[in-house]
Amino acid sequence: MPSSTSQRAIYSLLTVIVVLLVGIMALLQVADRRHQRLEDEAQDLRQTIARQKRRIDDLTQQLRVSRAATTAPIDSLPGAVSGNDSLRVFKRL
Repeated sequence: MPSSTSQRAIYSLLTVIVVLLVGIMALLQVADRRHQRLEDEAQDLRQTIARQKRRIDDLTQQLRVSRAATTAPIDSLPGAVSGNDSLRVFKRL
C-alpha cells in the first residue's frame, strides 16, 4: 500500500492535470468562438463587396446609356427630320 505522501503527490498531480485540461478546453472554446466570428465577418464582407460590385455595374450601365443618349445626333432619333430635309424645306420657302 502506498504511503500517504505518495498518495498526496498522485492526487496533486491528477488535480494539476485536470486543471490543465480544463484550461486547454476553455482556450479551445475561446479560439473556436473567435474563429466563427471572423468567418461570419468575412462572409458579411464578401456579401457587401458583391452588393457594391453589382451597384457599380448598374451605375456604369446607366452612365453608358446616359452618354449614348446625350451623344446621339438629333437627326438619328426616330421621326426626326434629317438636316438635309430641313434645308430643303427652307429653300422651298
